[in-house]
Amino acid sequence: SGITYLGLATALAVWYNYGINGDSFKGEPMKKGLYRLEVYYKQSATESEKEVLRFLINQTREAVEMDIHTMAKKCFCSPATIVRICKKNGFSGFKELKQALWNDMNFSKQLMQVNLDAPSGEKILWQTF
Repeated sequence: SGITYLGLATALAVWYNYGINGDSFKGEPMKKGLYRLEVYYKQSATESEKEVLRFLINQTREAVEMDIHTMAKKCFCSPATIVRICKKNGFSGFKELKQALWNDMNFSKQLMQVNLDAPSGEKILWQTF
């Protein structure tokens, strides 16, 4: 039984703070898509935007597989409302938002896989630098 030290926390911090391509978000380090949406929901979203945001946050997998018109119908809003939400949160449009949400889901899946792939009886310690 051994211990595996992973520098993954460092990679996580870099990814979280600077984004995949080092992009910035309104002059600040890039934040993950779901995090941005949650903050926006709590701080300044209108009631019509909150319906869309609840769907994006709570049914992310379904949302990334939809086109903008289908989502607009499901959330009882116009496609323009969804585009406004994207732009207010630093995305160029719906496609870029969906990509960010997809990256969030895949990243979470990879973290779970790291724990599942550890040899039996081996402890995984997250080492930060």
